[in-house]
Amino acid sequence: MKAHRFSLLAFLISGSHVYAQSCSNITTEGGWQGVASISYYAYMGSACNCGHGNEDAANWQGNTGAALGIGQGYYSGAVNQILFNGNMASGQPNCGTGCGSCYELQTTGVDAYNSGTGPGSSITVMVVDACYNNNGAPNWCTSTTGGPDDFGCTVHFDIDTDPTAYNPTPPVPVGKDGTQWANGGQFVQYRPVACPPAMASAFSRDCTGDCPA
Repeated sequence: MKAHRFSLLAFLISGSHVYAQSCSNITTEGGWQGVASISYYAYMGSACNCGHGNEDAANWQGNTGAALGIGQGYYSGAVNQILFNGNMASGQPNCGTGCGSCYELQTTGVDAYNSGTGPGSSITVMVVDACYNNNGAPNWCTSTTGGPDDFGCTVHFDIDTDPTAYNPTPPVPVGKDGTQWANGGQFVQYRPVACPPAMASAFSRDCTGDCPA
């Protein structure tokens, strides 16, 4: 794996926050689309209308969790508007063209605060939701503009790591190699990939009928 080049002297300053690293400090390897920031969440509503209109993405994924391999490197989650590309008529992205797409995310060994999880661990994330701006908190999502966020990234993934729970402290993802990822602030390389058949089937059954074509 190629070494990532970043400057420990480069600081990204946003409001009262100072972050030691940003997406702009990380060199993307060949074959990857870019670098993104990530966060974790538990119990996620669905701007792709998974769960037949009841904002309950947790149930459709949780009920098929064994097949989808949650906790084994396969997750659902939200992306910001630059990848979600949703209808903004309601003021928030909804039924985006990104719904049901999958991305492989790979740790870079860097996060916004320190060294992060070592490089090379990967997960697959299916897009089932839009990541919204969170006023008063670090601006990860920049949903309506596509970034950059407070961490210098134009793309953000908010990963649902516990689809059967309601707002506990979310667990961290576990990579396909068994690596437990660090808690928050990770920078990852990302690229589009084919969705695993079980995830694609669950999405087709529980989500697409609720969004207009």
